[in-house]
Amino acid sequence: MKLFRNILFQAATLLSIALGTMSCDGPKAIPDKDLVNIFHDAFLANAYMSESRITEDSLLLYEPILERYGYSVEDMQFTVRTIASRKSSRLSDLVSQASHILEEESKLYNYQLMVLDTVDN
Repeated sequence: MKLFRNILFQAATLLSIALGTMSCDGPKAIPDKDLVNIFHDAFLANAYMSESRITEDSLLLYEPILERYGYSVEDMQFTVRTIASRKSSRLSDLVSQASHILEEESKLYNYQLMVLDTVDN
């Protein structure tokens, strides 16, 4: 009987901790990998708007990009504040990673375009 009560008490404790953790609605930190991908997509969206001469506020594009990755604007703000307080990581490093990915994609697409032009000629 005592063993059963201990098991029941432990299960109730774990359940309350799990429910308490799940019910936290505060902002969450975005992992660096996701943040790099978000920056990548934001750069592409801004470039598209610039090339298309769209004059809408580019900030309207960021919320759907964040939502695609499962994050909110509050998560992004929290993450940027967290990164700013870290000594080991800089936001500029993550932006550089996104820029590097864009450069590599550009090289690939330019190569593919060159191949298509060669085939056409």
